[in-house]
Amino acid sequence: MKATLEFDFPEDEYYHKAALAGHDALMLIDELETEIANRIDEGNGCAETLDKIWDYIIGQKEKRSLQDLI
Repeated sequence: MKATLEFDFPEDEYYHKAALAGHDALMLIDELETEIANRIDEGNGCAETLDKIWDYIIGQKEKRSLQDLI
């Protein structure tokens, strides 16, 4: 299967850049999740704040139907 994305430049330049950066952005979110989970487990940082950040990230991923990569 192949997928081809087409963009009209210059008006679609933002969307082109977003498409190119999508995988890296998802990887960053997964890395943030792991880092926050590790800090919560280790008792480092303010657990209440980390829990709120964790819940926000998870909620936004679900809202946007973003898959787990790892």
